[in-house]
Amino acid sequence: IGKNAHIEPTATVSVSGNNFKFCGTTVKTCPTDVYALNSDGSAFTKQSFSAGSPLLPFRAWIDGASISSLTMPALSISSGLPTGIRPTPNPSRDGGEAGAVFDFNGRRISVTSVSSAPSVLPKGVYIVNGKKILIK
Repeated sequence: IGKNAHIEPTATVSVSGNNFKFCGTTVKTCPTDVYALNSDGSAFTKQSFSAGSPLLPFRAWIDGASISSLTMPALSISSGLPTGIRPTPNPSRDGGEAGAVFDFNGRRISVTSVSSAPSVLPKGVYIVNGKKILIK
């Protein structure tokens, strides 16, 4: 208890589902007839690796559970853009909350008006309209 685990880089692991098995490794390996990510990251293409040209450590591949499942030349990635990554809204930059006052931790501070902020706020650094202000 309370000690770090030490994992030797000697393993290949996999997770199965339907007709495919998703595999990964921490060592050089030579899987054959598998789908590995191509050089530009746009698709998993059917590839075989050998001792002269192994799959490098910390890579993943898709292995067909049966030969019939390896009939496609490539598995395409549907979008060239990452999914689930969205820009963080910045109301002071985007004009959504003009005059809003935030403390240095990003919490919105309630004030009746921006012009009254210096007289009602305690000493500190604040963000008003996207700019830092210092109240002494």
